Amino acid sequence: MKKPNTEYSENISNSRSIPNPSSTRSPNEKASQILEKYRRAGEIAKEAKKIAHSLAKPGTSILQLCERIESFIRKKGGKPAFPVNVSVDTVAAHYTAYPLDTATIPKSSIVKIDLGVHIDGYIVDTAISVWFSPKLDDLAKASRDALEQVIDHIKPGVKLSTLGGLAQKTIESYGFTPIKNLYGHQIKRYVLHAGLSIPSTNERSWVGVDRQLEAGRIYAIEPFATTGTQGIVSDGLDVNIFQFLSVPDRDGSLLQKAISFYRAVGPLPFSPRWLNSSSPRESEKIMKIIHSLTKRKILMKYPALVDIDGGIVSQFEHTVRVTRSGVEILT
Repeated sequence: MKKPNTEYSENISNSRSIPNPSSTRSPNEKASQILEKYRRAGEIAKEAKKIAHSLAKPGTSILQLCERIESFIRKKGGKPAFPVNVSVDTVAAHYTAYPLDTATIPKSSIVKIDLGVHIDGYIVDTAISVWFSPKLDDLAKASRDALEQVIDHIKPGVKLSTLGGLAQKTIESYGFTPIKNLYGHQIKRYVLHAGLSIPSTNERSWVGVDRQLEAGRIYAIEPFATTGTQGIVSDGLDVNIFQFLSVPDRDGSLLQKAISFYRAVGPLPFSPRWLNSSSPRESEKIMKIIHSLTKRKILMKYPALVDIDGGIVSQFEHTVRVTRSGVEILT
C-alpha cells in the first residue's frame, strides 16, 4: 500500500518530532510511551493471529473471518490499521471481504491472513499463511524461513541488499521464486508504508538497495514465495480497500459524504464494510460514492494483487523495532 499525503513522520529514536508542543514530558518519557503503544498493538496482533489461525478452515466465510478479527482488535482496545486481508492461492495480498461477500475458503488452498493494529496511530503489521494440503508445506516453509533468516540478521547498518539476498536465497533453496514487486516497509505514525522498502531479492537495479536499517526505526518484514516463475504480481479485478489521499474540506453534497466517511474511517486504509453497508441497497449506494471519490482522486484504491503466472503464493510477516544491538519482534 502506498503512503497517503498526510504523513506523521516520527519514530522511536527521534521522539522530539512528536506533535505535542505543550507536553512537559522528557524525550525519553515520550519515546517510552510511544514504544509502549507499539508493544500493546503488537500484543493485540499476536492474539488476533491466533484467532485467525483457529477460525480459518475450508468452508469458512471470508466475510465472517475478516469481521471477527477486526471486531476482536477493537474489543481489545486497538483499531485495525487496515482491513484484514484474506488472500487465497494466486492472490498475494489486498483481498478483503466485500460487504455481503459470500466467498468461502476453498479446500486444499493456502490463505494469507494479513492484519494490522494501531494504538493512537502507532501501527504493527503482521501476517500468517494457513494451508490445507501437505503439498503446500514447502511453499509455506519457504516464506516463513525467509522471514526468520532476515530477522536473524537485522541490526543497525545492515544493507537492504543483504536482507533481500537472504530472503531470495532461502526461498529459492525450497525451489520457489521470491516475489520481486512486493516489499517489506518502514512504518511511521499513521503511515503504513513510509521511508524504506525492504525487498525479497538482491537485484542491483532496485532503487535504494544499498540503504541501511537504522536503530529506533520500525519495519515490517514480509517475504512472499510463489510457485510462479517470474515472481511478479499485478492488479486483479477485486477492489475493496481504499484510502483518503487528503482530508476532504470542500463544499458540495459529494464532498460532505466524503467528510462523513473520513470521520468514520480516518487516514488509514479502509473497507466499505466499515461504513454500515448492511443491505444490498445501502452497499450499492456507498460503492457509487466511493467510486466517484476515487475518480476525483480524493480516494485511492488498492486492488487485490495476483501472481501473473497463476502461481500459488505464501507469506509470513512480522513488525520489528531495530535496537542498538539487534532487533525486537513486536508481533
